[in-house]
Amino acid sequence: MEQRGEVVSQEELIETVWRGRVVSDSAISVRINAARKAVGDDGTRQGIIETVPRRGFRLVVQVTQLDKSTEEASSHSSESEIESAVRPVIGVFPFE
Repeated sequence: MEQRGEVVSQEELIETVWRGRVVSDSAISVRINAARKAVGDDGTRQGIIETVPRRGFRLVVQVTQLDKSTEEASSHSSESEIESAVRPVIGVFPFE
């Protein structure tokens, strides 16, 4: 999300997500496919996570970063409000 719209290389993913550990190309593909599935995307359509051949991946949807007060207010939204959303929503929260 921090580099939305920019191409992120596999090397950058390995450094950021796996903290430099050795990761196979197939393991990265499996995780990218899982992320696509989680947001309703697929490898054919690539409407949210785009593969840029021989370069990396790019988040191609508009992303809005919420502050804490917005997060707290949105956590009290009713299910009907959530179900009425037209576009998929991705929540990115820090691990503790």
